[in-house]
Amino acid sequence: MKRNTERPKPTAVPKKPEPKLKVIIEPEIKGLPNKELLRPDEVARYFSVTERTVRLWCEHGHLESVKVARTMRVTRESVVACRFNN
Repeated sequence: MKRNTERPKPTAVPKKPEPKLKVIIEPEIKGLPNKELLRPDEVARYFSVTERTVRLWCEHGHLESVKVARTMRVTRESVVACRFNN
């Protein structure tokens, strides 16, 4: 008696459709420059507060900031989130 040494042929697995990329278009906000990283003075002008207040908000975690070449920049996303959450 011969053994069946043939391997079964693999079945084709149907491919999942690739997810469509969502394009998020941020609304134009009057008085806020349309760029990803903002200077503290731009954020201060937008909120009508002092630049020191913006720096304190960043230190306390109300706004997200990053250091770029020894200068602070505030993310636009955090400014928009702060504005519309309050």
